[in-house]
Amino acid sequence: MREKICLGLIPMVFLGIAVSAEANVDSFTAGIDAGLDMDHYSYKAGTVTPGSQTDYNWVYTTPWISFKNEDIQNGVNFKYAPSFRYDLDGYGTSVDQNLNLTAWKSVTKEWKINISELYINSDDSTLTAPPASTGSNPQTPNTIDQVSGELGRQRFWTDNASISTDYTFHPDSVASLGYTYSTLRNDSLSSTEYQDYDKHDISASVSYHFLPEWKAIAGGEYIRGLFSTPTFETVGTQSDLSEYVGNMSLESYIYSNNVLSLSYGYIGTRYDSDMNNSDIHNLTAGWKRNITEHLNFDVGAGPSYIKPEDEDAQWGYNAHANLNYLIEHGKLGLSVVKSFSEQNFTGTSTGGYVDAWTGMGNFDYQLYKNLSSSLFASIADQDHQDALLSNGVIGNYNEKIYSTGISLKYNFWRWYTATVGYTFSHETADNILIPQYNDNRVYLTLSAEKEIFRW
Repeated sequence: MREKICLGLIPMVFLGIAVSAEANVDSFTAGIDAGLDMDHYSYKAGTVTPGSQTDYNWVYTTPWISFKNEDIQNGVNFKYAPSFRYDLDGYGTSVDQNLNLTAWKSVTKEWKINISELYINSDDSTLTAPPASTGSNPQTPNTIDQVSGELGRQRFWTDNASISTDYTFHPDSVASLGYTYSTLRNDSLSSTEYQDYDKHDISASVSYHFLPEWKAIAGGEYIRGLFSTPTFETVGTQSDLSEYVGNMSLESYIYSNNVLSLSYGYIGTRYDSDMNNSDIHNLTAGWKRNITEHLNFDVGAGPSYIKPEDEDAQWGYNAHANLNYLIEHGKLGLSVVKSFSEQNFTGTSTGGYVDAWTGMGNFDYQLYKNLSSSLFASIADQDHQDALLSNGVIGNYNEKIYSTGISLKYNFWRWYTATVGYTFSHETADNILIPQYNDNRVYLTLSAEKEIFRW
């Protein structure tokens, strides 16, 4: 068993600083979730099949506690939720962990310190997914990386701890500096494992509203990734690497309810091994508009220039379109993104850069007073370039991922909630070394939550 670490004690050092005797909001809340989780993977014959178990039927109980302390100058939010799971197919029991802590402190009126940590120990890669949202243009890496689901339900743990500081030097103008440490580890010894890594991310940015109608933004990141060889892996190990990220943009507020922008983004990757280094340049002209208080959109497009180290340069384009619409009892979000980006921290060892089309829609609706529904669908068409495949060969492949899901939530007796949901994912690729599968998942949860006390 590999050594487990959790950096939760580091943010707790700031707890005494952030908690104030004159806090406006202090509360302690507790709850419990109990339910059934049935997940079935079916892999395409002739392709890579991770592990031997493809059916996962769990009964689980998740007690949790949360603490909140906020005032004008300080804030702490903490939640801890261990999950006790029993496998109905006789594979034994397990205990998942989920810890989330954020804290901030206003040292002066202009200077603020932020600290956060997210620790997850589980076999459910969806717990690392970012919240479903539209309105973003992902041209730079995310601080929190999503673990790939193509290896099935492999146990892992991941820890993301960050500290940053913001200084407001002018109205709506902020200079920021931050550091994030992320780690991914396998938590079991199986024939198929995630690629362990440690990731160090140093970032700096500045936004300056130098005129009422104009705002300039610039930022940069240095990312260092250190990878280790999986226990049962002899080839296809991800190389240590450095990523250099830069971006700058100019925003115009000349027209009421409209934001016009011109932005430039750069991602450069340098591998320590013979993997192909690359440089990605994106230039984007954007337009955001609030049509009404219930309807807004964000669109943008521009050229992209990609230069792999040992290959000819290529021209392409980047684009995004997002629509958000609030109706009387619900909300609709639609998003389409065409992007060039790096994909080095998913735990699957492939690495390389990706030319991707991604489309997503989500719809939430309040059916009745106590009954709500949620529906989502997404599609991703990804061309992976210069990826390290499981046989140790560097190559290209196309991958398509389709996902959809629906859930119903019923609130009753003030503190209780019943949730039932279904999700489906289908992944296909033009290379047999890439896992190709269908994933059908059904879950049923009964939850209780109550604020224990407030002071």
